[in-house]
Amino acid sequence: MSRPMVVVVIAVLGGAAVLSGLLGITAGPAAFPGDAAANATVDSRYRFANAFWLAAGLLVWWSVRRPERRRRGAQLHVSVPARPA
Repeated sequence: MSRPMVVVVIAVLGGAAVLSGLLGITAGPAAFPGDAAANATVDSRYRFANAFWLAAGLLVWWSVRRPERRRRGAQLHVSVPARPA
């Protein structure tokens, strides 16, 4: 795969994460189709989780400019929160 194609794929994937993260934060569980009734705990946790989804998308966008140089930094940022406590 050519470098411009990789950059486009990375940008699109980052955009999907940013848009869905923003939608989740602003609209909350009401963005789901069907019954949108959720108590305060579910709403809070849903929005909190989407903040991390937004951050992951921004991290992906950060790596678009020079993916070969920023690959290691992005791997470290993504792997640290995923480790079990």
